[in-house]
Amino acid sequence: MTIVRILAYSMRSVRRNLGRSSLQVVMIMFAVLIFLIVTGFSRASTQTLDSAVVNSFGEEGAYRLTLNGPIPVPRKELTETVMASLAPYHQTSLRIISKSGPLPISCPGGQDLGQRTLVSVQDSDGKPWLPAGTSGPGQSEWCLGGLVQSTADVAIPAEKDTAVWGRETLFVPSSILESSRTLNNQDHPTEYLITIPEKNDISVPLSAAFAHGLAPSLLPSGFDPRAVISVTHIDSGQQIRDAAGGVARVYSVIGWAVLALGGLGILIAQLIILRDKSWLFGLSRALGANPRHVAAMVICEVVVVVVSGVGAGLVVAAAFGPTVATYARNSLGFTFNLLDWSLVPQLTAGTLMVMVLGAVYPSVKAALTDPMDVIESGGR
Repeated sequence: MTIVRILAYSMRSVRRNLGRSSLQVVMIMFAVLIFLIVTGFSRASTQTLDSAVVNSFGEEGAYRLTLNGPIPVPRKELTETVMASLAPYHQTSLRIISKSGPLPISCPGGQDLGQRTLVSVQDSDGKPWLPAGTSGPGQSEWCLGGLVQSTADVAIPAEKDTAVWGRETLFVPSSILESSRTLNNQDHPTEYLITIPEKNDISVPLSAAFAHGLAPSLLPSGFDPRAVISVTHIDSGQQIRDAAGGVARVYSVIGWAVLALGGLGILIAQLIILRDKSWLFGLSRALGANPRHVAAMVICEVVVVVVSGVGAGLVVAAAFGPTVATYARNSLGFTFNLLDWSLVPQLTAGTLMVMVLGAVYPSVKAALTDPMDVIESGGR
Protein backbone atom coordinates (compact mmCIF):
# COMPACT_ATOMS: atom_id res chain seq x y z
CA MET A 1 0.00 0.00 0.00
CA THR A 2 1.76 3.12 -1.18
CA ILE A 3 1.42 6.63 0.18
CA VAL A 4 -0.48 7.65 -2.97
CA ARG A 5 -3.11 4.95 -2.40
CA ILE A 6 -3.34 5.93 1.27
CA LEU A 7 -3.91 9.58 0.32
CA ALA A 8 -6.52 8.55 -2.23
CA TYR A 9 -8.31 6.53 0.45
CA SER A 10 -8.19 9.51 2.83
CA MET A 11 -9.76 11.82 0.24
CA ARG A 12 -12.50 9.28 -0.47
CA SER A 13 -13.14 8.86 3.24
CA VAL A 14 -13.47 12.62 3.70
CA ARG A 15 -15.92 12.85 0.78
CA ARG A 16 -18.02 9.91 2.00
CA ASN A 17 -18.31 11.48 5.45
CA LEU A 18 -18.67 15.03 4.14
CA GLY A 19 -20.89 16.27 6.97
CA ARG A 20 -18.62 15.01 9.73
CA SER A 21 -15.47 16.15 7.90
CA SER A 22 -16.97 19.59 7.22
CA LEU A 23 -17.65 20.09 10.93
CA GLN A 24 -14.01 19.29 11.68
CA VAL A 25 -12.82 21.69 8.97
CA VAL A 26 -15.08 24.47 10.31
CA MET A 27 -13.82 23.82 13.86
CA ILE A 28 -10.19 24.15 12.75
CA MET A 29 -11.06 27.22 10.66
CA PHE A 30 -12.53 29.01 13.68
CA ALA A 31 -9.58 27.94 15.84
CA VAL A 32 -7.18 29.47 13.29
CA LEU A 33 -9.23 32.67 13.03
CA ILE A 34 -9.32 33.06 16.82
CA PHE A 35 -5.58 32.39 16.95
CA LEU A 36 -4.93 35.07 14.32
CA ILE A 37 -7.23 37.58 16.04
CA VAL A 38 -5.75 37.01 19.50
CA THR A 39 -2.18 37.11 18.19
CA GLY A 40 -2.93 40.28 16.22
CA PHE A 41 -4.43 41.97 19.27
CA SER A 42 -1.41 40.91 21.31
CA ARG A 43 0.97 42.46 18.79
CA ALA A 44 -1.12 45.62 18.32
CA SER A 45 -1.73 46.21 22.04
CA THR A 46 1.93 45.64 22.90
CA GLN A 47 3.09 48.08 20.21
CA THR A 48 0.51 50.67 21.28
CA LEU A 49 1.42 50.34 24.95
CA ASP A 50 5.15 50.51 24.17
CA SER A 51 4.55 53.70 22.21
CA ALA A 52 2.54 55.17 25.10
CA VAL A 53 5.29 54.25 27.58
CA VAL A 54 7.92 55.91 25.39
CA ASN A 55 5.76 59.04 25.16
CA SER A 56 5.25 59.19 28.92
CA PHE A 57 8.49 57.81 30.35
CA GLY A 58 11.10 58.03 27.61
CA GLU A 59 12.89 55.47 25.48
CA GLU A 60 13.80 52.18 27.11
CA GLY A 61 17.32 52.20 28.49
CA ALA A 62 17.71 56.01 28.31
CA TYR A 63 20.18 57.70 30.67
CA ARG A 64 21.34 61.27 31.10
CA LEU A 65 24.97 61.86 32.10
CA THR A 66 25.54 65.34 33.56
CA LEU A 67 29.00 66.79 34.26
CA ASN A 68 28.47 69.51 36.86
CA GLY A 69 30.60 72.62 36.99
CA PRO A 70 33.24 74.09 34.67
CA ILE A 71 35.43 71.07 33.92
CA PRO A 72 38.92 71.82 32.49
CA VAL A 73 38.67 69.07 29.88
CA PRO A 74 38.04 69.77 26.17
CA ARG A 75 34.67 68.63 24.82
CA LYS A 76 36.28 66.21 22.35
CA GLU A 77 38.32 64.53 25.10
CA LEU A 78 35.24 64.28 27.31
CA THR A 79 33.24 62.64 24.54
CA GLU A 80 36.01 60.17 23.72
CA THR A 81 36.30 59.22 27.39
CA VAL A 82 32.53 58.74 27.71
CA MET A 83 32.47 56.58 24.59
CA ALA A 84 35.37 54.48 25.89
CA SER A 85 33.49 53.94 29.15
CA LEU A 86 30.50 52.66 27.14
CA ALA A 87 32.61 50.09 25.27
CA PRO A 88 31.41 47.10 27.39
CA TYR A 89 27.81 47.89 26.45
CA HIS A 90 26.70 46.91 22.95
CA GLN A 91 24.38 48.80 20.59
CA THR A 92 24.56 52.06 22.52
CA SER A 93 23.76 55.49 21.13
CA LEU A 94 25.29 58.74 22.39
CA ARG A 95 24.09 62.33 22.02
CA ILE A 96 25.98 65.40 23.29
CA ILE A 97 23.66 68.00 24.80
CA SER A 98 24.47 71.68 25.28
CA LYS A 99 21.77 73.84 26.79
CA SER A 100 21.03 77.19 28.29
CA GLY A 101 19.18 78.03 31.43
CA PRO A 102 15.59 79.34 31.07
CA LEU A 103 15.59 82.35 28.73
CA PRO A 104 12.79 84.80 27.93
CA ILE A 105 11.27 84.25 24.49
CA SER A 106 9.18 86.81 22.65
CA CYS A 107 7.81 87.57 19.18
CA PRO A 108 8.32 90.79 17.22
CA GLY A 109 5.89 93.31 18.67
CA GLY A 110 6.65 92.37 22.25
CA GLN A 111 4.43 89.29 22.67
CA ASP A 112 5.85 87.36 25.62
CA LEU A 113 6.06 83.60 25.06
CA GLY A 114 7.42 82.80 28.48
CA GLN A 115 10.75 81.17 29.21
CA ARG A 116 12.28 78.36 27.22
CA THR A 117 15.46 76.33 27.44
CA LEU A 118 17.64 76.39 24.33
CA VAL A 119 19.19 73.03 23.47
CA SER A 120 21.77 72.06 20.87
CA VAL A 121 22.30 68.34 20.28
CA GLN A 122 25.15 66.63 18.44
CA ASP A 123 25.94 62.99 17.79
CA SER A 124 29.19 61.35 18.89
CA ASP A 125 30.92 62.68 15.74
CA GLY A 126 29.95 66.28 16.53
CA LYS A 127 27.31 66.53 13.80
CA PRO A 128 24.03 68.34 14.57
CA TRP A 129 21.20 65.97 15.50
CA LEU A 130 17.46 66.41 15.96
CA PRO A 131 14.96 63.83 17.23
CA ALA A 132 12.42 62.69 14.67
CA GLY A 133 9.09 64.52 14.61
CA THR A 134 10.32 68.00 15.55
CA SER A 135 8.50 70.94 13.99
CA GLY A 136 9.06 74.63 13.42
CA PRO A 137 7.44 77.29 15.63
CA GLY A 138 5.46 78.89 12.80
CA GLN A 139 6.73 82.49 13.17
CA SER A 140 9.49 84.02 11.04
CA GLU A 141 11.45 85.55 13.93
CA TRP A 142 11.77 85.15 17.67
CA CYS A 143 13.71 87.05 20.29
CA LEU A 144 15.72 84.33 22.02
CA GLY A 145 17.19 85.61 25.26
CA GLY A 146 17.61 89.13 23.90
CA LEU A 147 18.76 88.19 20.40
CA VAL A 148 16.42 88.40 17.41
CA GLN A 149 16.86 85.18 15.45
CA SER A 150 15.26 83.61 12.41
CA THR A 151 13.12 80.63 13.40
CA ALA A 152 14.12 78.67 10.28
CA ASP A 153 16.64 76.69 12.35
CA VAL A 154 14.52 76.50 15.52
CA ALA A 155 12.60 73.27 16.25
CA ILE A 156 10.09 72.21 18.88
CA PRO A 157 10.21 68.61 20.24
CA ALA A 158 7.40 66.28 19.29
CA GLU A 159 4.84 65.30 21.91
CA LYS A 160 6.33 61.81 22.16
CA ASP A 161 9.72 63.28 23.18
CA THR A 162 8.56 65.64 25.93
CA ALA A 163 9.37 63.04 28.60
CA VAL A 164 13.03 63.26 27.61
CA TRP A 165 13.41 66.89 26.52
CA GLY A 166 10.63 68.69 28.40
CA ARG A 167 7.83 70.88 27.07
CA GLU A 168 9.76 74.15 27.37
CA THR A 169 12.64 73.15 25.10
CA LEU A 170 13.69 74.69 21.79
CA PHE A 171 16.26 72.99 19.58
CA VAL A 172 18.67 75.51 18.07
CA PRO A 173 22.05 75.43 16.28
CA SER A 174 25.09 75.60 18.55
CA SER A 175 25.95 79.11 17.27
CA ILE A 176 22.61 80.54 18.45
CA LEU A 177 22.94 78.71 21.76
CA GLU A 178 26.45 80.03 22.45
CA SER A 179 25.44 83.59 21.53
CA SER A 180 22.44 83.49 23.86
CA ARG A 181 24.44 81.98 26.70
CA THR A 182 27.20 84.57 26.31
CA LEU A 183 24.73 87.48 26.22
CA ASN A 184 22.94 86.22 29.34
CA ASN A 185 26.16 85.21 31.12
CA GLN A 186 25.11 81.58 31.48
CA ASP A 187 27.23 78.49 31.87
CA HIS A 188 25.32 75.23 31.89
CA PRO A 189 26.67 71.72 32.63
CA THR A 190 27.58 69.45 29.75
CA GLU A 191 25.15 66.56 29.30
CA TYR A 192 25.14 63.32 27.35
CA LEU A 193 22.00 61.40 26.40
CA ILE A 194 22.80 57.69 26.32
CA THR A 195 20.59 54.79 25.24
CA ILE A 196 21.60 51.28 26.28
CA PRO A 197 19.38 48.23 25.55
CA GLU A 198 19.32 47.06 29.18
CA LYS A 199 16.07 46.38 31.04
CA ASN A 200 17.55 46.83 34.51
CA ASP A 201 18.62 50.20 35.89
CA ILE A 202 22.42 50.37 35.52
CA SER A 203 22.87 53.95 36.70
CA VAL A 204 25.30 52.97 39.48
CA PRO A 205 27.72 50.90 37.33
CA LEU A 206 27.52 53.53 34.59
CA SER A 207 28.41 56.28 37.05
CA ALA A 208 31.34 54.22 38.36
CA ALA A 209 32.57 53.53 34.80
CA PHE A 210 32.44 57.21 33.87
CA ALA A 211 34.19 58.26 37.11
CA HIS A 212 36.94 55.72 36.47
CA GLY A 213 37.38 56.87 32.87
CA LEU A 214 37.48 60.61 33.72
CA ALA A 215 39.69 60.28 36.80
CA PRO A 216 43.02 60.71 34.95
CA SER A 217 41.76 64.00 33.44
CA LEU A 218 39.99 65.42 36.49
CA LEU A 219 42.12 64.41 39.48
CA PRO A 220 45.22 66.46 38.46
CA SER A 221 42.98 69.56 38.39
CA GLY A 222 41.60 68.87 41.87
CA PHE A 223 38.19 67.56 40.75
CA ASP A 224 36.63 64.50 42.36
CA PRO A 225 35.06 62.55 39.46
CA ARG A 226 32.32 61.15 41.71
CA ALA A 227 31.31 64.67 42.73
CA VAL A 228 30.96 66.10 39.23
CA ILE A 229 29.30 63.10 37.56
CA SER A 230 25.56 62.51 37.77
CA VAL A 231 23.80 59.67 35.93
CA THR A 232 19.99 59.70 35.76
CA HIS A 233 17.84 56.86 34.46
CA ILE A 234 15.25 58.68 32.33
CA ASP A 235 13.12 55.64 31.52
CA SER A 236 10.83 54.95 34.50
CA GLY A 237 8.29 52.80 32.66
CA GLN A 238 9.91 49.38 33.01
CA GLN A 239 7.14 48.08 35.28
CA ILE A 240 4.57 49.05 32.68
CA ARG A 241 6.66 47.37 29.98
CA ASP A 242 6.81 44.23 32.11
CA ALA A 243 3.03 44.38 32.51
CA ALA A 244 2.68 44.75 28.73
CA GLY A 245 4.85 41.67 28.30
CA GLY A 246 2.58 39.81 30.72
CA VAL A 247 -0.49 40.83 28.72
CA ALA A 248 1.19 39.64 25.52
CA ARG A 249 1.95 36.27 27.16
CA VAL A 250 -1.69 35.93 28.26
CA TYR A 251 -2.83 36.59 24.69
CA SER A 252 -0.32 34.02 23.47
CA VAL A 253 -1.57 31.40 25.93
CA ILE A 254 -5.16 32.01 24.84
CA GLY A 255 -4.25 31.65 21.16
CA TRP A 256 -2.35 28.42 21.67
CA ALA A 257 -5.05 27.06 23.98
CA VAL A 258 -7.68 27.60 21.25
CA LEU A 259 -5.52 25.68 18.77
CA ALA A 260 -5.03 22.92 21.34
CA LEU A 261 -8.82 22.71 21.81
CA GLY A 262 -9.11 22.37 18.04
CA GLY A 263 -6.66 19.48 18.18
CA LEU A 264 -8.62 17.83 20.99
CA GLY A 265 -11.79 18.26 18.95
CA ILE A 266 -10.12 16.44 16.05
CA LEU A 267 -8.99 13.73 18.48
CA ILE A 268 -12.53 13.14 19.73
CA ALA A 269 -13.93 13.10 16.20
CA GLN A 270 -11.28 10.61 15.07
CA LEU A 271 -11.98 8.30 18.02
CA ILE A 272 -15.64 8.23 17.00
CA ILE A 273 -14.65 7.52 13.39
CA LEU A 274 -12.22 4.86 14.60
CA ARG A 275 -15.01 3.08 16.43
CA ASP A 276 -17.13 3.08 13.26
CA LYS A 277 -14.23 1.88 11.10
CA SER A 278 -12.78 -0.71 13.43
CA TRP A 279 -14.03 -3.47 11.11
CA LEU A 280 -12.12 -1.88 8.20
CA PHE A 281 -8.88 -1.68 10.12
CA GLY A 282 -9.34 -5.18 11.52
CA LEU A 283 -10.08 -6.57 8.06
CA SER A 284 -7.03 -4.77 6.66
CA ARG A 285 -4.86 -6.33 9.35
CA ALA A 286 -6.40 -9.77 8.70
CA LEU A 287 -5.59 -9.45 5.00
CA GLY A 288 -1.97 -8.69 5.80
CA ALA A 289 -1.85 -4.87 5.94
CA ASN A 290 1.20 -3.46 7.71
CA PRO A 291 0.35 -1.66 11.02
CA ARG A 292 2.25 1.37 9.69
CA HIS A 293 -0.06 1.53 6.69
CA VAL A 294 -3.14 1.33 8.90
CA ALA A 295 -1.78 4.17 11.06
CA ALA A 296 -0.99 6.16 7.91
CA MET A 297 -4.64 5.89 6.81
CA VAL A 298 -5.72 7.72 9.98
CA ILE A 299 -2.86 10.23 9.90
CA CYS A 300 -3.51 11.19 6.27
CA GLU A 301 -7.20 11.75 6.96
CA VAL A 302 -6.33 14.05 9.87
CA VAL A 303 -3.80 15.92 7.72
CA VAL A 304 -6.38 16.47 4.98
CA VAL A 305 -8.93 17.82 7.48
CA VAL A 306 -6.46 20.06 9.34
CA VAL A 307 -4.86 21.49 6.19
CA SER A 308 -8.32 22.18 4.78
CA GLY A 309 -9.35 23.94 8.00
CA VAL A 310 -6.18 26.06 8.16
CA GLY A 311 -6.53 26.96 4.50
CA ALA A 312 -10.17 27.95 5.00
CA GLY A 313 -9.16 30.11 7.99
CA LEU A 314 -6.49 31.89 5.97
CA VAL A 315 -8.92 32.52 3.11
CA VAL A 316 -11.49 34.04 5.47
CA ALA A 317 -8.77 36.13 7.16
CA ALA A 318 -7.55 37.41 3.79
CA ALA A 319 -11.11 38.25 2.75
CA PHE A 320 -12.10 40.12 5.89
CA GLY A 321 -8.64 41.35 6.95
CA PRO A 322 -8.86 44.78 5.26
CA THR A 323 -12.29 45.43 6.80
CA VAL A 324 -11.05 44.47 10.27
CA ALA A 325 -7.92 46.62 9.82
CA THR A 326 -10.02 49.64 8.79
CA TYR A 327 -12.34 49.21 11.77
CA ALA A 328 -9.41 48.89 14.19
CA ARG A 329 -7.72 51.98 12.78
CA ASN A 330 -10.85 54.16 12.74
CA SER A 331 -12.62 52.96 15.89
CA LEU A 332 -9.87 51.63 18.14
CA GLY A 333 -6.99 53.84 17.03
CA PHE A 334 -4.33 51.24 16.34
CA THR A 335 -2.98 49.19 13.44
CA PHE A 336 -4.30 45.64 13.32
CA ASN A 337 -3.48 43.03 10.66
CA LEU A 338 -5.02 39.57 10.68
CA LEU A 339 -2.35 38.24 8.33
CA ASP A 340 1.29 38.98 8.95
CA TRP A 341 4.39 37.18 7.68
CA SER A 342 5.77 37.15 11.21
CA LEU A 343 2.98 34.71 12.15
CA VAL A 344 4.10 32.03 9.67
CA PRO A 345 6.39 30.16 12.13
CA GLN A 346 3.78 30.28 14.90
CA LEU A 347 0.94 29.18 12.62
CA THR A 348 3.07 26.38 11.20
CA ALA A 349 3.94 25.16 14.69
CA GLY A 350 0.28 25.44 15.72
CA THR A 351 -0.84 23.40 12.69
CA LEU A 352 1.68 20.67 13.52
CA MET A 353 0.47 20.67 17.14
CA VAL A 354 -3.15 20.18 16.03
CA MET A 355 -2.11 17.34 13.73
CA VAL A 356 -0.16 15.61 16.49
CA LEU A 357 -2.99 15.96 19.01
CA GLY A 358 -5.59 14.73 16.56
CA ALA A 359 -3.66 11.91 14.89
CA VAL A 360 -1.17 10.21 17.22
CA TYR A 361 -3.47 8.30 19.58
CA PRO A 362 -6.13 7.32 16.99
CA SER A 363 -3.46 6.14 14.52
CA VAL A 364 -1.71 4.02 17.15
CA LYS A 365 -5.03 2.54 18.28
CA ALA A 366 -5.99 1.75 14.69
CA ALA A 367 -2.61 0.12 14.01
CA LEU A 368 -3.01 -2.08 17.08
CA THR A 369 -6.50 -3.26 16.15
CA ASP A 370 -6.75 -7.04 16.69
CA PRO A 371 -8.52 -8.73 13.73
CA MET A 372 -9.90 -11.48 16.00
CA ASP A 373 -11.58 -8.90 18.27
CA VAL A 374 -13.28 -7.36 15.23
CA ILE A 375 -14.45 -10.74 13.92
CA GLU A 376 -15.73 -11.83 17.33
CA SER A 377 -17.64 -8.58 17.77
CA GLY A 378 -19.27 -8.97 14.38
CA GLY A 379 -17.80 -5.69 13.07
CA ARG A 380 -19.63 -3.66 15.71
